[in-house]
This record gives sequence, C-alpha cells and structure tokens, in this order.
Amino acid sequence: NLMNTSTATKCAGDRSDISSDSSDDEFEKRRRWDRNPLEGNQVTIAKVWLNKARKRGIFTKAVMPSIERRKEDHCSACSRTLGSCKVLHAGLARNGKYDSYAIDGLIKEFEQKYSSHE
Repeated sequence: NLMNTSTATKCAGDRSDISSDSSDDEFEKRRRWDRNPLEGNQVTIAKVWLNKARKRGIFTKAVMPSIERRKEDHCSACSRTLGSCKVLHAGLARNGKYDSYAIDGLIKEFEQKYSSHE
C-alpha cells in the first residue's frame, strides 16, 4: 500500500520474513551514504544500470496500453474476481505464465533483432 510507505505500518498480509525499508536503520544508512563522486568501474556500472532502468521504463510504458486493453474482470489462474480478491493485477506472461521479468525478455529480443542502441 503506497499510502503507508513512509510510516512503516504493518498491513494485513505482510510477510514476517520481509522487513520494511522505512525503518530508522534504513534512514540512518541513507543519511550516511557516501556522497563522493563515483570513479572508474563504479561510473561504468552506474551508467549500465541507469540505461537498463531507462529502457525498462520506456518499454513498460509502451506495453501498458496493451496490457490494460487485455485486462479481464477475473484472475486467469484462480478465477477470482476483484470482489473476492484484495488486488487483481494484470501483467506480462512468458510461456503462458505471469512473469514479473517478462519485460526484460522482450527488451533482450528487441535488442537482438534491432540493436542495443535503439
């Protein structure tokens, strides 16, 4: 729930083995983050990750209208409707199953076909 992200409020269904990122420890780590400029390989790695994140955002934005058009009123895995589920989410699938990383596969296929610089 995005409304409770800054308060570290536990919600029904939260897993006990996953901690909140909003703890005081996390805040302290961010406050003490090294602010020195990146050098050498650090710059290269940061640029690669930034480029991947940008591509992921662009490709996701491009496919979201198709996903929204194909969204159904029930879950294809368990047939529950929004009335019987707290959240009903639509996304990409690979080999007939929902895959939260399917966009990465599409990006890879696109880059192989056209170029990684497109």
